[in-house]
Amino acid sequence: MQTGTYHDQNLQHLIKVNYQRMIAFEQAAYMSEDATLKSFYEARAEESENNLRQLYSCLNLTEAEGEMYATQNNAISGNCLFQVFTGKKSSLKLLQATKTLEKKILDWYEAAIKEIKSLPAEIVEVVCNQYRSLSDVQLQLQYL
Repeated sequence: MQTGTYHDQNLQHLIKVNYQRMIAFEQAAYMSEDATLKSFYEARAEESENNLRQLYSCLNLTEAEGEMYATQNNAISGNCLFQVFTGKKSSLKLLQATKTLEKKILDWYEAAIKEIKSLPAEIVEVVCNQYRSLSDVQLQLQYL
């Protein structure tokens, strides 16, 4: 794994965020009683898993190395994002938590994009494409 540069730290943070997002949406899908929302949450968890694979590639990590890094990093720092999905929540409360989660993640992506501009264009493009995809989710959430 490449280490030691602030830019790599941004990508590593995005790995942490996507890992936590994946877990959060898996939890939301498990807790949801609404079939439409359950499907939406499952799709978001899968989206985060795909984002993780792309970020692993940006850092020249194999999938196994990336998964190990994400798991260890989250065990050390705690899983703050998916805690909003714990306990008994109505579909409306889960949806509100989802909106909050996605807004926070978009903020982190925006900050990372500002910091990684000097990285190779391919890496910047991956992160920007993920940001656009997450922005689309924000629009979808308005109609749920």
